[in-house]
Amino acid sequence: MCTVRRAHVLVYKGKAEVIERLDKPLRSSTGSFIWPPVIRLVHYVRVPRAIQRKISRRALFARDGWRCAYCGTTNGRLTLDHIVPRSKGGESIWENVVTACAPCNLRKGDRSLEQAGMALRTSPRAPTPTLFINGQKIDGAVPISELRAALDTALRDAGQPVPTRIPAAPTPASK
Repeated sequence: MCTVRRAHVLVYKGKAEVIERLDKPLRSSTGSFIWPPVIRLVHYVRVPRAIQRKISRRALFARDGWRCAYCGTTNGRLTLDHIVPRSKGGESIWENVVTACAPCNLRKGDRSLEQAGMALRTSPRAPTPTLFINGQKIDGAVPISELRAALDTALRDAGQPVPTRIPAAPTPASK
């Protein structure tokens, strides 16, 4: 996924082709261009920056499977805990933040794992990028028809125009 601006630049430079287009044009001060909501890369293009998802309670709890990183319980109130406490120089980064139940968080307090005599069940790491459509997690390979249907539904629900379909270029195998 990318911005409309990046999609337009990729199409303009010949690095991507338009698969679907919207009826409304993309306008600039000097011209009018097709609006490319769905493009296909002709050649691999390196993403210029790594997308680092920001830490939120919901994303953290989802990464840890809605269970305490210390005791593994799914019951009770979940909290966010810094492995190296912020008062001791710990940062709010994915590798230093875990989900903890209230009793474990209270037991650990403002101490390191060694000082509290506690251990993590798994090593924390940044979550993998995941595609969400209408709040539903899309895992693995999904047929393009399902993605298009979900996108069309999301656009209709938001009152946005649904793109007209452009037939895909035949692949060498389908000729």
